[in-house]
Amino acid sequence: MAASNSTIFAGGMFTTVNGGTPRNNLAAFNSSTGTITSWDPDVNDAVHAISFTDNIIYAGRLFNRVSGSISCNRLAAFNLSNGNPISCNPNPNNFVYALAVSGNTVYAGGRFSVVYGNLARNRLAAFDITTGIPTTWNPNVNGDVYSLAISENTVFVGGVFDTVNGNIPRKGIAAFDRSTGSVVEWNPNVNGTINALAVSNSTVYAGGSFTLVNGSTARNYLAAIDISNGSTSAWNPNPNGVVRSLFISGSTLFVGGAFTRIGNQPQANFAGISTSVLSAKEPDVPQRLQFALNQNYPNPFNPATTIQYRVPNRSNIELELFDVLGRRVAVLYQGVKETGTHSVVFRATGISSGVYFYRLKSSTGFIEKKKMILVK
Repeated sequence: MAASNSTIFAGGMFTTVNGGTPRNNLAAFNSSTGTITSWDPDVNDAVHAISFTDNIIYAGRLFNRVSGSISCNRLAAFNLSNGNPISCNPNPNNFVYALAVSGNTVYAGGRFSVVYGNLARNRLAAFDITTGIPTTWNPNVNGDVYSLAISENTVFVGGVFDTVNGNIPRKGIAAFDRSTGSVVEWNPNVNGTINALAVSNSTVYAGGSFTLVNGSTARNYLAAIDISNGSTSAWNPNPNGVVRSLFISGSTLFVGGAFTRIGNQPQANFAGISTSVLSAKEPDVPQRLQFALNQNYPNPFNPATTIQYRVPNRSNIELELFDVLGRRVAVLYQGVKETGTHSVVFRATGISSGVYFYRLKSSTGFIEKKKMILVK
């Protein structure tokens, strides 16, 4: 998903939204109401990657037609206002898993080996942002690329590969000069796959399926890496399962994946982790002394979403769902909860698309509510 002003763009594998409105694999929703907009690129296969500039949205995966009948293989650019295709020139010959835009260039990663019809580009390529014509940038990676992140003059790349630039060893993660495509000395050397990357200031956050960084430093599935020298920082949330997505906002890193704990705290599939805390095993004291209600994930959602909340001490609580008219739709939990972080999965069976509010209320007087959007 990607957001632009008041619109949320969602890609995936679907044919209808809002209960029955036709939309094939790529759609746009009003971020306040969750209702579908008229924007309709009509892509004939799943969309895995989305990135955009001020007036263009780029989408990639394995489709070969857009706007119903226009031939467009695996990577396309659409007008952000009306959904009309702008360029289908890149023409990669296999999956596109990751996209990133910087300056006048669109960077793409995936499983392809040829672009633009007959130009060799192994798993990584760069294209002119307007014409879609490939540039000379060619890192030549020997395995699939799943994630991209850009910081100033460097493109950070994650996936499942062993060599880059033809024969230079790099395991799972590498950094390239944004202009030349030459690999830089930065080398965290993970022992598995990198599924997601996020950059903030002097740190590259990497998530995936690995247990070691820098050859011998233990880090399970998630690590913070110095952007200058590739060394591992002391920050160590220690999730107990694979990390598949990362997003950073301010001092919080949002993490999605197949885990049930962060350190010794219960945390199901989605977590917001402070980038200033070294380890989720030892949350700071102010956090533990406060109630908290987190934003549901995913949001918008269909058919299920997870709501997470924190209880500072043993308390009677109510977690309820209301529609926009204030009518109670469901009781998600009612009773006593022990100290800690808890989560509940809400399955939207028998209710219609739209905006809903969920509210956490305690016997001590705490009340907080948040908005969720159901899109069917």
